[in-house]
Amino acid sequence: MSCPIKVIPMAQWCRENISKPKSCVPCVLGPVSSFYLGTLDEHQLDGLKDTLNQAYETRDLLTICEALDSIKSQVTGDIKNRLLEWDCLGQTYVPES
Repeated sequence: MSCPIKVIPMAQWCRENISKPKSCVPCVLGPVSSFYLGTLDEHQLDGLKDTLNQAYETRDLLTICEALDSIKSQVTGDIKNRLLEWDCLGQTYVPES
């Protein structure tokens, strides 16, 4: 994947941005996680879907981001690149004022 920004692990991004006034980590995690679930479903990776669903049940943003990072470490190739593209999208999102 070629991205003009340096995509960092989602857990690190969460820790660095959760308390910033113009950041909306909860707003970003919804669509990013939904894409992850769709991709995992498409590739029949039910165990990894369960990992993300269990993280969501905690309602803890950092736990969810850690699950996203864990999932990326367990997939390769096209799947990993697609997930990284969504990380990039989430990390560059700036809400309108």
